[in-house]
Amino acid sequence: MLGKTEDVAQFADAYFVCAVGASKIRERIIERVKTYNPSIRFGTLIDSSVEMSDLVTIGEGTIICAHTIITVNISIGSHVIINLDCTIGHDAILHDFVTLYPSVNVSGITEIGRCSELGTGMQIIQGKTVGDYSIVGAGAVVVKDIPSRYTAVGSPAMPIKFFGN
Repeated sequence: MLGKTEDVAQFADAYFVCAVGASKIRERIIERVKTYNPSIRFGTLIDSSVEMSDLVTIGEGTIICAHTIITVNISIGSHVIINLDCTIGHDAILHDFVTLYPSVNVSGITEIGRCSELGTGMQIIQGKTVGDYSIVGAGAVVVKDIPSRYTAVGSPAMPIKFFGN
């Protein structure tokens, strides 16, 4: 924490990350910071205990925490937070500003939409999609696609609240 958002303009040679867990708030902070410093640079932080294939792409500003396992052919967007002890299966796509809370299991061939949040200990089976700006509750099990802008909870996960635009 360096001060106010507008203070980023004074750090010409620094790299930044935003560690705010809430995806939509993190997105707003990054957009605001870019207005104060359009040439801002974002670092990527990966804990040394992370097990990850060379066949993974990771966007700027992403944070990957300890004991996470990331397999092959995975695309991780910018400003994503992957918390402690998560697993991500082959051919998964995590779009920008996604948050995985601790111990999330993402199976292969899945797609997690922009600004979505996956709650602690939840699981998503292979081939499913979580839409943009959706929230999946802690402990949920996703066995069907979750549409954009919904909160889904339970096992199996069921959409319970629509957010609108």
